[in-house]
Amino acid sequence: MWYQYAKNKKLLEVRLGDELPEKLELIAIKFDSEDVLFSFGIRGVPVSVYKWDVEGVNSVLLNIKMVGVSCFDYIGSFGDEVVSPKINTYKDYAEISINHPWLSVSCVSKELRVESVDAYIDERWD
Repeated sequence: MWYQYAKNKKLLEVRLGDELPEKLELIAIKFDSEDVLFSFGIRGVPVSVYKWDVEGVNSVLLNIKMVGVSCFDYIGSFGDEVVSPKINTYKDYAEISINHPWLSVSCVSKELRVESVDAYIDERWD
């Protein structure tokens, strides 16, 4: 599993099951000191895995924090791009890489932490 060594991985398992969709919408990248927060939108909600409290949800917002970033490269620009990130966790480090025609991102950190997995209603996908 890509999230084997992630912190708060139980949150991901409970709300999404053990698989992350291949295509994610990159919503934001935010910097905070030595950490970088990646926000991804997921179209569709796995209703069989978790009972969401909100009626009519059709999307999931996944926030992943890269804690203790040692390397970050960013080339290009984005605006709600659908990407296929490669996310890996290991005992000593974690990495996220995105290669898209308009965007290239590489981030290596001490650890990956699942910050939140929340359902919401995205009017674009009704």
